[in-house]
Amino acid sequence: MSAAFENKFQEISFESPGTTKIPVQKNNLEDIQLLLEALARHQASHLTSQKDVSRVPRWDFTKIIKSADIPDDFPRTHLEDVVNNVNRLHEDGILVPSTTGDIYKTLLPDTCTFNIIISDHPPKYFVSPIFDALMYIFTVSDEPFRQRYFENLVSFYFDKLQACLRKSNVDLASMFTESYRDLLVRLFLPVVKITINNILQKQTPEDLLCNIGNYFKTPLLNQEDVYVVLRNKLGSDEFSLSRYTLKPLGESNGHVGLYYHLDVEAVDYRFTFFTKFMTPPTKSMQDFVECKLAPREHFFYDTMMSIFREKGLGELLDFSARCYLSRVAWLMVFDDLKSQGFMALTPNNTLDYAALSCVVSSLAKFHACSIIYEDIMSKKLGRPMCLFDEYKDYLESMNFHELNPLVEIFKHGLDRIKYLFKLCPDITGSRNLSEEDISRGVDAMYHNNYTRIVKSDRYRNVICHGDLYLGNILPKHDKTDAMLVDFQLVRYCPPAFDLSFLIYNLSTKETRNMHLQQLIDEYYDSVTKKLDRFGVNFRVVFPKNEFLDSFKFAQSCSVITAILYNHITHQDPRFREQLFQDQEKHKYYLYDDREGLVDIGWRDERYRIVLRGLLEDAADVIASKNF
Repeated sequence: MSAAFENKFQEISFESPGTTKIPVQKNNLEDIQLLLEALARHQASHLTSQKDVSRVPRWDFTKIIKSADIPDDFPRTHLEDVVNNVNRLHEDGILVPSTTGDIYKTLLPDTCTFNIIISDHPPKYFVSPIFDALMYIFTVSDEPFRQRYFENLVSFYFDKLQACLRKSNVDLASMFTESYRDLLVRLFLPVVKITINNILQKQTPEDLLCNIGNYFKTPLLNQEDVYVVLRNKLGSDEFSLSRYTLKPLGESNGHVGLYYHLDVEAVDYRFTFFTKFMTPPTKSMQDFVECKLAPREHFFYDTMMSIFREKGLGELLDFSARCYLSRVAWLMVFDDLKSQGFMALTPNNTLDYAALSCVVSSLAKFHACSIIYEDIMSKKLGRPMCLFDEYKDYLESMNFHELNPLVEIFKHGLDRIKYLFKLCPDITGSRNLSEEDISRGVDAMYHNNYTRIVKSDRYRNVICHGDLYLGNILPKHDKTDAMLVDFQLVRYCPPAFDLSFLIYNLSTKETRNMHLQQLIDEYYDSVTKKLDRFGVNFRVVFPKNEFLDSFKFAQSCSVITAILYNHITHQDPRFREQLFQDQEKHKYYLYDDREGLVDIGWRDERYRIVLRGLLEDAADVIASKNF
């Protein structure tokens, strides 16, 4: 904060103990920041001193919604869900006395100067802290101003609130995580807008009415989010938003959300974005998302891609779509890759050599970024720099036993792998492998995931994708490029784990027999060319003999994991979607019936070809005892 700003803050009139009078000029950024800081200090004082808020009077948002002028075609149940979620948030006990009671007297659209009074006088209601902050922001600004400054003002307010809380209650301050902030703003924004409209009635400014109308048309998305998307797309605040719509996509290759096209029109601009809302259809998938997956993907796009770009690695970042907005565990907005010629294949497909070569090239760009960035920072700092040390919370490996919703699925998957081997006695017989040999080998290969897919002291590490199945890869129609998406399982480990899993998971045995070594060589050559272009001595930091050794080290993990994936992903797409959308089928086939899922897939010739090829690879690993 500047000295001038601090001096102006000290000039705020504290008329009496517990009462602060703040003059605010409409659309004046510094005045509004002063107001929000004073509010944050006031709220922090209450939060750190109050003991029991279980019986305090709370704002009844239900009445606000019931009195709102809602279009007939808008599902009122959606707003009721919002209010119910707001009320549930109140149960966390983070409540403050509302100070916005007197503001209603000055809520007139033509008001230019406000004398805001923040007072300790006995309040009528207690609310979540963000409610008052949003009420003040919308009271003392208009839509064009909020288009430019809303995101920064909200961040400013939360930062001040946390800073005040840290002085006396660190635990309380730590509750205001980025995801909790996003949740508060997302839920309270429509409530605040409707509250103001109810108060002003026919005097509500036209631009706010338009904002509220857009919410009724697209309740999954707040207009303030669209501002951020356009700002990041254009690199400028100079735009005039005309309209935006969400259109659901017909296909769904993922299991953790709803996919839409976001069409945005502004004066002189028109864009279509791919938008993902993380709303898992089943309880186990919801747990899956909440098990650190969404925060990791947010970290990757919000933090890692930004610092790679800042360090001049922009030319390498076309391995994935550009992300224009990320709200933790809720929303992500990207460039629409389909409009650029990329295609989403159903996961029961395999890739031929040409397509695999494109994916390998993109993977090489992705992995090279970690090595180049660490080299740049090590030279700058004069000491070795390791991304894992900086971002351990996001890059530590999450093995299957940590993914609570999936642990039982994978355990049952091991039983299904053993059953698959029973369906292929020729594979085990030709290698003289007994049923006991297979059982021990499968278990050992699986448990290698726990000890091997981690930060290595032996091999070079990079940020790995960790989940390169076909649903997370978009090849181009002409097989000249490929994109990697869904970075929810990023981890820091040897790059061979990504490469080997990609090859075993996406190809047939025939393709591997013909092109495995060629793909390995292409990957290594592509990585080292990029390192050399950025002045990194690849012979020292990424020697080929060490890389090839790491590929052999990763092989058993990749083969067994590919079987665990493919015996599900290579099911008929409609049936596979039901497995993750229908609770009963999800429970029966993935938990209760150990063999029925395999029997259904085994009827399909392509399923048998893919799985038999992987079983041959696994049998070779078990026979060689290379696990």
